[in-house]
Amino acid sequence: MTGSGPVGRRFEPCHPVHFRWRDTMEPTVIDKAMQGFADSLKALSGVMDARRLRDLEATRKAGGKFTVRLFDKFDGWIDVARDLSWEDALDRWNKETENGTRMTKYEDGDYWAIYPADTRMVMTPERLGR
Repeated sequence: MTGSGPVGRRFEPCHPVHFRWRDTMEPTVIDKAMQGFADSLKALSGVMDARRLRDLEATRKAGGKFTVRLFDKFDGWIDVARDLSWEDALDRWNKETENGTRMTKYEDGDYWAIYPADTRMVMTPERLGR
């Protein structure tokens, strides 16, 4: 929710609990904590991506199968195509992400990824009761 203040200043949500004038106050402790949490998630995402890339390379060298998945913020991981060769999985991923230009990372919201076929995901619609 945004709007204009009495002197034309914009206010924006800084935290789900409160609103404040963006240009009149210093960041609060909650703002700083939320930014620290977001930075931690980005770092963890980078570690997980490095591990996934290592697993992808090992599976590719062994001639294994792959699964193309979509991460949906509401439903978690959804298997879109299973038991594909590396080339087929990469073709599907490129098609869905417009050659890697959109929906490729967590910050994009919903995003596409390739995993070795034997990778089990924790956040799936079935495990979330959907």
